[in-house]
Amino acid sequence: MSVRGIRIWRRNDARFQPSILVEKNGVDGSLLFQGGAIATLDSDSTEVERRSYQKIVDSYGLLGVLAITKDESVLVAVTGVLSVGQLYGADILKNYQCRVYIAANIWIL
Repeated sequence: MSVRGIRIWRRNDARFQPSILVEKNGVDGSLLFQGGAIATLDSDSTEVERRSYQKIVDSYGLLGVLAITKDESVLVAVTGVLSVGQLYGADILKNYQCRVYIAANIWIL
């Protein structure tokens, strides 16, 4: 059975540039999406940064970062899956819900 192993956090503080922080269970550190760049943070930096963030969703996985325009990209997270069978002992999952995140807006597809 699949577990929601990815946590997505967003900073809404108007004093700072909008950003998204992504953590995965069992992995030290995180990914920081900010200002058109993606940075990796170690576990100590993640703890410090996370204090100013608000958790927005737990997800099963990430589909990636998609460029909408030259200056704007979105993060696509898988938030709903359905097990449709098994192959060699591994679950086969059907994705039925995704969420798209921009620093200021959230759309549910």
